[in-house]
Amino acid sequence: MKLTLGLLSFSCLVSLKVLAQENYQDGYVVTTGGDTLRGRIDQQQWVANPGRIVFMAGAGGQRVVYTVSQLSAFAVQNEAYRSYTVTLYPYSQDPAVVTAGNWSGKSYDTTVFLRLITTGRLTLWGYRDATDVIYFLLQTGKQAPVQLRIQNRVIVHGAASNVVTDDVYKYQLADYVAACSKIADRPVPVAYEENALKKLIDTYNQCGVGSEGGGKRRRVTVNLLVFGGYLHSAVKPGGNTDATYAHWPAFSGPTGGLGVWIQPATGSKNRKRWGLVIDALYDDLSVNSGRFQKNYYQVYTGKLAYMEVKGNIQLRYAYPLGDFRPFLGIGFSNSLTFNNTSSQKYTDASNSTVIRQPLFGSGVDLARYRPGAFGVVGLAWKRWSLEGRYERTADLVNTTTGIKVPVTNLYALAAFAF
Repeated sequence: MKLTLGLLSFSCLVSLKVLAQENYQDGYVVTTGGDTLRGRIDQQQWVANPGRIVFMAGAGGQRVVYTVSQLSAFAVQNEAYRSYTVTLYPYSQDPAVVTAGNWSGKSYDTTVFLRLITTGRLTLWGYRDATDVIYFLLQTGKQAPVQLRIQNRVIVHGAASNVVTDDVYKYQLADYVAACSKIADRPVPVAYEENALKKLIDTYNQCGVGSEGGGKRRRVTVNLLVFGGYLHSAVKPGGNTDATYAHWPAFSGPTGGLGVWIQPATGSKNRKRWGLVIDALYDDLSVNSGRFQKNYYQVYTGKLAYMEVKGNIQLRYAYPLGDFRPFLGIGFSNSLTFNNTSSQKYTDASNSTVIRQPLFGSGVDLARYRPGAFGVVGLAWKRWSLEGRYERTADLVNTTTGIKVPVTNLYALAAFAF
């Protein structure tokens, strides 16, 4: 009799303890068949994302256990979860874990409940596994969520091993938020932390509302470019002119200007690598020729001096490599020539007579407009870029006398994007 009473008392204590641990709150579940069932869910203040939940249809109703394979979503109080099959890339902030013999950074597919953090044009999800490692995933539209990755690399130096952590997620985010000028950067300077990521994604989801376009998504991003650098310009006169026989050194001097960089803000990653650069550069050229002994008495010297504003349009393709984006481009230019003070001088040694006249002779003027074509190779880092341009332009003079003055330009330019 005493034994029976003892067992009953023990059973009551266990039941009371279990009931005390239960925390049923109002919520709902959505089955894989699409049925929405409202009731109460045992909310256990999960640290790791749950793989199963306990659902009760009504007060005192039957308890049903649902696993991640049986539900497409559930919500309890202020938390919402949804079932997705995602690809996860393991990582760890603990070097001891990464250098362990059983560590593997290979990706794997798994079906889990993701916790909703914020939603909009971009939706941010969170997943914490049983080992207390947090993963953040980003979703566009109805596509499957994609992990924002942190990547570990082990570098072995003899008996020692160093762990290098790459913040790949900052470059992933750069592609997603490029359409919002408020936060567009590469890489995006944001911590791998829920509040920081939520603030960034919320800013993007609100970007374009009101003053930035009435809620419509921008199709392109436009950055203002400020250029500075050097120009190396070479001319080689030819044809029926004394300037043909004089040596003309190349001109080297400063150049600079303004431009815009236009990139697609929507579409595939490959599409976003293309860009259109439109700029204008100002050049002030001045170079003196060498001496040409025309005959026994006469010596020829020339001076080429003019200013130009050059309009350029360039199609550019960039390929991201870590922090850097090497790029190639091709383009066309058109130069507006003005303030021409070019001249040539003949000195007669027999009587010290000096004759000055326009370069290439009277009636021969520099071409007002001069089209050209160029190729570009460069490297971008964050908002900075360095590039080299090789350009060939039409003849510097516009005449039917047979004089030819081709121009070759080499530009070394640095630019900052605003």
